[in-house]
Amino acid sequence: MQPLLQFLKWEEEITSLLEHELEVCRSDALGILDAQRLLVTKAWQSGQTARHTADQIIQHNATETHRHD
Repeated sequence: MQPLLQFLKWEEEITSLLEHELEVCRSDALGILDAQRLLVTKAWQSGQTARHTADQIIQHNATETHRHD
């Protein structure tokens, strides 16, 4: 599989995980993913799994949410 297609498939898996784990709609999951673009890029470059990357995003999202409470 070509690298771009692999990346898109990997990113799609992260989006789906965010949707289910955070119980948000697809557009919100995409927004959360996009807001963490640097984290996502570094995760891809270091060969992290979609699951591990989604977990990092969820953890970061929870930290940011609590920080603003």
